[in-house]
Amino acid sequence: MKALLLVGGPAYHDSPQHRAILSGFLSKQFDVTMTDDLGALTPDSLAEYQVIVNFMTFLEPTDAQINALRMPLRGAKGSWGSAARLPPSGSSRATWR
Repeated sequence: MKALLLVGGPAYHDSPQHRAILSGFLSKQFDVTMTDDLGALTPDSLAEYQVIVNFMTFLEPTDAQINALRMPLRGAKGSWGSAARLPPSGSSRATWR
């Protein structure tokens, strides 16, 4: 099973230690790809993953990127967000906090 680990944000949140811990934990069960590139948030890119873990914060995704993340949720793929969450539907490019 493939998992996408989305990371990014200020250094106190997105440290090399946090990345190593999250990646190590997930890699026990999944084939993990980790990225801090918001450009990866497209429907085609996200379609290849069964699990999406969102550990991004204080980033400003576009509406299209937010919608791309919502699509797998509608398709019943698993997701987990610790420090970040999707802005409510209809909100305009809210910063992930």
